[in-house]
Amino acid sequence: MKTHLLVGGDSFAEFPRGTTDPRTLAPGRHDDLIRTWDRHTQHWCEQWADLHNVNCHSVGWGGADNTAAVNMVTRELMGSTPYTHCVYFLTDPNRTYKRNTDHLRKGDRHFDKRDYVSRRWTINYNWDHTEWSTAIEYPEGEMPLCMGNTAANLQFNAIHSKKSAPWEWIKYSMNLTPTPQPIQNTVAQIALLNSQCAARGIKFMVTSGFTWPLAFETWRQTECYPQFEKFDFCKKVPVAGSGWKLRSHYTHQEHTQILNYLESQGLAAWLT
Repeated sequence: MKTHLLVGGDSFAEFPRGTTDPRTLAPGRHDDLIRTWDRHTQHWCEQWADLHNVNCHSVGWGGADNTAAVNMVTRELMGSTPYTHCVYFLTDPNRTYKRNTDHLRKGDRHFDKRDYVSRRWTINYNWDHTEWSTAIEYPEGEMPLCMGNTAANLQFNAIHSKKSAPWEWIKYSMNLTPTPQPIQNTVAQIALLNSQCAARGIKFMVTSGFTWPLAFETWRQTECYPQFEKFDFCKKVPVAGSGWKLRSHYTHQEHTQILNYLESQGLAAWLT
């Protein structure tokens, strides 16, 4: 059987030569104002796939929190591609995303009330009458926005411009969120993705472009079932200062360096 590799997560999971539209999972536009689209660089997952004659596809989403990123991986797994392996890039639990309301009429004092009632009805209807795969899709015309790290975004918005992020969203996502919730949500999302892969016979691996978190690792070692593989490379191959401006944050040579390091840690055996 042909091996099919799915890659998901935050910007570290994005392939340098492509983007994904989070609404449709179709190829997106290269219009990121911060990170450069590099037509010559191959992600280490792409290089790895080429070495082993593997089909490889990414639904990585730059700036996404784990809820948004797992949503994209989940919807892709429900498609027709017979994936055999899945690599997920775990991101900062403080990241969050929000619903874009630009398509809604403004200037009406009852705007929020009507919108709230309408969405509550839709959520309840989808919960009772709609299949799981359809119920978690984004509504027509609604584009979710990645807010990135909520602490950083006190000073700039999702595309790092001088425009400040909406204070009310920062207050909601930081001030009004119980302290354990981001960690609990992160663990719950990965547990969901792990069970989805196990149910489909897909080998699952988690890595990250950030420091490997102790809270997550203790859960993985003691509570997680079935166990999944993890690889930690960020301390061995850190992102250079200019890397934050590159899609997936590494040059072709740096991706090769990551691949060589992970191969030395037994990555090749994971494909067998």
